[in-house]
Amino acid sequence: MSDIILYVRSKEISVGGSPELTGHHGYASTYRGSSGPNLNYYEPQDQEAINLREKNKMVYTLVDLTKSPLALRLRAKLSGLKTPTVIWYRKKAVGVESIKRLLGEEGIE
Repeated sequence: MSDIILYVRSKEISVGGSPELTGHHGYASTYRGSSGPNLNYYEPQDQEAINLREKNKMVYTLVDLTKSPLALRLRAKLSGLKTPTVIWYRKKAVGVESIKRLLGEEGIE
């Protein structure tokens, strides 16, 4: 089962950035303190696909297209790859429902 590849995209969100504060005489000022750490966030469908994979204890390769090398991101964009997508041998499932069907057909779910 190590031939399963799950493609997802993440977004990086900043935690503890520069909030806008009310300054002297009601004018807006910006706090320039240290910015906090960045966290990765997955769209709900991508996160659900990741959860499916973990729930079924599948051995897979997770490919986060946001953090992938430029060549891979370009190939994915040119091929019209949407996330989440599972590729297993020559089978391709796009979207959580399609992934569930594929796993059910193969007896994994």
